[in-house]
Amino acid sequence: MGETRSGRKMLEVDIGSDELEQYLKVLGSKRQRAVITVLADCDEVLDLDMLAEYVAEEVFDAPLDALGGHEVRRVKIRLHHNDLPRLDSGGLVEYDYRSQIIVPGEDIEQVSRVLQNFR
Repeated sequence: MGETRSGRKMLEVDIGSDELEQYLKVLGSKRQRAVITVLADCDEVLDLDMLAEYVAEEVFDAPLDALGGHEVRRVKIRLHHNDLPRLDSGGLVEYDYRSQIIVPGEDIEQVSRVLQNFR
């Protein structure tokens, strides 16, 4: 682990600078970053409904039972039409639009560690 000039710890990751630049371009929203965090911490393949619940908890910083169905539906719609296709085209996830199954990309854990630096 390296350090910045200010003494802050930096995580070392095994991703090329071009790849990292591409990943950072598709991680512009809190929902997209939440998807990465959830998938990196999850040991199972998720469908859109399950992912929407987990992401809503992250985005609204509240447990699922404290959220209304409206918030989860809104997150689900945005994931399906915007965030997951963008993350898929950026190589961070594989999203099957028809079955609504989300599979983490091979660099998801490394990208998640990079994101932890910004929390």
